Amino acid sequence: MKNDISAQRNPLAWLASTAKDKDLKARIRNFLAWQEARAPWYQPDLAAYRDALLAHGLSPMTVSSYLSSIRGAYRQVLKQNNLSEILCDAISPNASPEAYHTFVTDTIRAIQHAIHPSQSPIVNHSVALAPSSDDVRLSIADIEHLLTLPGTETLVGLRDTAILAMLVCTGIREDELCSIHVEDLRIDVGGELALRVRLGKHNKERLIPYGALRWCLDYVDAWLEAANITEGPAFRGFYPRGGIRPGGLTTRSIQIVVKLYPIVTSTGQRITVLPSDLRTFYTREKFRSDIDIHSIDMVLTAEAIENR
Repeated sequence: MKNDISAQRNPLAWLASTAKDKDLKARIRNFLAWQEARAPWYQPDLAAYRDALLAHGLSPMTVSSYLSSIRGAYRQVLKQNNLSEILCDAISPNASPEAYHTFVTDTIRAIQHAIHPSQSPIVNHSVALAPSSDDVRLSIADIEHLLTLPGTETLVGLRDTAILAMLVCTGIREDELCSIHVEDLRIDVGGELALRVRLGKHNKERLIPYGALRWCLDYVDAWLEAANITEGPAFRGFYPRGGIRPGGLTTRSIQIVVKLYPIVTSTGQRITVLPSDLRTFYTREKFRSDIDIHSIDMVLTAEAIENR
């Protein structure tokens, strides 16, 4: 068997068989078992899969993480140079060249549409939180509303949505986000996907496992792809006359980005969100989600990283 994705008519099955992340491997296989009982792999229905997972009692955060894994797998498939050849196996060998072309083009477009986060949002699960005089108590519904405010029709909107999602899902500080490079976004730690923070507290590197909050990578990937960023700083500014700067954003820039999107909370309070509010939300949610608290709090020093 060839050691590439063309060795299988079902590329998702190939990805599952070769994935190093045990969690990802299981999620792809579980999705395929569900999907193939309903339609071919190239006709994903993530909204229906979302409903099925919620019906089985999984928490909204866990379902978001599962969907993120599946979207990521499909994005890998879409990047394969021989995807057209794989899809052609699904159409009659007697079809005309025009029919082949139309089928492949329409199928790829349909997959791209189906895996977009807007097609399978996690809704109707707001959480009432007790008010506090010390900090703003954002609910899941508040966070979902916040993530819709920048929009995804422009590069600025894509970037700002990615920034907000990363702050929510990792609890990192502004200065830590500024130091993130593309290669830091997906670090394998014992089969678990983690974010590498280059300049953490006390100037030490550390790793933060995403756990059930890996869905933030959907937004980050959308920004990076649209901005054609493949290496170096992940979050960047723009030149006044257009174009993306090569360097990363500053701490002050991150603070300004977050303040650009005030919200009306689930309690009816209009507030300007601060990065510290998102960090507080992350700290609370990690206790209530299905994430292992000890896993999330794992901090590896630079020396530990080098000895992996």
